[in-house]
Amino acid sequence: MQQFKRILIISMNPLSDIYNNGKTLTSFFEGYPRTHIAQLFFSSEQPQMRICNNFYRISDSDMIKSRISKEFQCGRKVLEENEHSAVQNVTNGKQIRKNNLTRLAREIVWNDNWDTKELKEWLDDFQPEIIFMVVGDVVFEYKIGLKLVERYKSKMALYITDDYIMPRRTLSVFWWIRRSYILNYLRKAVKRADIFFTISELMRQEYKRVLKRDSYVAVNMSPSLAEEPTNKNIEDHEISFVYAGGLHLNRYKVLHELACTLKEINMKTEKKCKLLIYSAQKITDRVKKQITIENVSDFMGGVECEQLKHILNRSTILVHVESFDKKNIYDTKLSLSTKIPEYLSVGKPILAIGPAEISSMQYLSDVASCVTNLDQMYSNIYELISNPKLLNNYGLLAREKYLKNHVAEHNREEMWKILGDLT
Repeated sequence: MQQFKRILIISMNPLSDIYNNGKTLTSFFEGYPRTHIAQLFFSSEQPQMRICNNFYRISDSDMIKSRISKEFQCGRKVLEENEHSAVQNVTNGKQIRKNNLTRLAREIVWNDNWDTKELKEWLDDFQPEIIFMVVGDVVFEYKIGLKLVERYKSKMALYITDDYIMPRRTLSVFWWIRRSYILNYLRKAVKRADIFFTISELMRQEYKRVLKRDSYVAVNMSPSLAEEPTNKNIEDHEISFVYAGGLHLNRYKVLHELACTLKEINMKTEKKCKLLIYSAQKITDRVKKQITIENVSDFMGGVECEQLKHILNRSTILVHVESFDKKNIYDTKLSLSTKIPEYLSVGKPILAIGPAEISSMQYLSDVASCVTNLDQMYSNIYELISNPKLLNNYGLLAREKYLKNHVAEHNREEMWKILGDLT
């Protein structure tokens, strides 16, 4: 019989149906008893309370105000959901952490002021049996998590979704100081953890080499977004390419290259290709101009989840891109995009453009048309859109991979069993 232990999730971002880590966490714990989940998080975002309603937030603003005035209560329970505030505050939060020096200063601000009477009462009331830590590039999160694990004698699960410790080609002294600081606490956390999860097979291999400990691979899960049979014949006279996701990390530059290639195909052949770009991110006029070409590509902005589901199903080809810039290759190499399981579930052919060494590209290599060299983009795409059987085959392969690796119910039960067996 399944044991449901009380799990305290500690992470930067709250549970969400929209944003990356929050969306991943939601996919893990949807259906878990609501009374057995609580979350302590460290941003100004508003959580979505669909699967849990027990949240405690401590933000950068709280920490700064608590240092200015001892009367200020640092952190508080979140009592209601406000979707508009969540969107607004994600943007503001990203503006705070621009450079490595600012991030080091941020660590100084996060002293023990977070450990308030109100937080202790909230935690005492919940009595966590397992602390599930999603760690990133802030050391105070490690410190808080490790302290609470010892205080409540909880079991500890550690989950890493993005890499901040592998060496980069950078001359920034502050980056290397931060990297050493983070790596030191990551080693402590890995040593203390009762169970260790990473997000991709490539990350598992690299971290096993560096940290001398193996991990379970826990990929993002997604409900199926398919609305109709995925093995229908695809006509090749009107071809819609749909990209849905972030434009940061210079992904917009790759979308610009794709739009230019589609324009060339439209001019030289009888094909009619159109690229539609959906993203909730605010972009500058300069970026919008780069990714928009008349009669070829349009920036559509953000849409609600249900509307996006219909858009993905009406598309001909789904597009995934990663930047070819060296810095961004380092940043994304070991991660697996949260968008990939959703794409796979639709059962549409996927066009993936990016460096071959990136985990997301490796993961899609056997089920998608992959462009790993921009000089070959025209020939790869023209071959793809000229062969309806190839398009249909890629759609079927995508769906098969989704059913094998990303069906939420099966993977959730497996993770819950691993956590429930911790003694």
